[in-house]
Amino acid sequence: MENYDDDYSFSVTTPNGIEMKCDTLGTVMDEDGHCIILYTDYTLDKENKFNIYASKLVKDGDAIRLESIRDIENYPQILEALIKVRDEVEKKEEWLFNHSSFFNYLVSL
Repeated sequence: MENYDDDYSFSVTTPNGIEMKCDTLGTVMDEDGHCIILYTDYTLDKENKFNIYASKLVKDGDAIRLESIRDIENYPQILEALIKVRDEVEKKEEWLFNHSSFFNYLVSL
């Protein structure tokens, strides 16, 4: 399967029927040549950090579905990519937090 653009946005429908917008944070190929997508749905974890997921892209007719990766510890290249993405997201979150008062000031002008 071809590699996907890291700036790709998509929607998923949860088992409860709720549609959620997701953004791709990165992609990596596994040993079998499958594209693994790293993405967020902008929900927060217990530490108020964005949840980041890794799923295999599986072609299903004309559609593409996400297949959960349950044994992620067996995929060192995915773990490495997830750590890199998490670090980048945390830097952006920190920058936004540190500059939020400046942005609020600009908006109030």
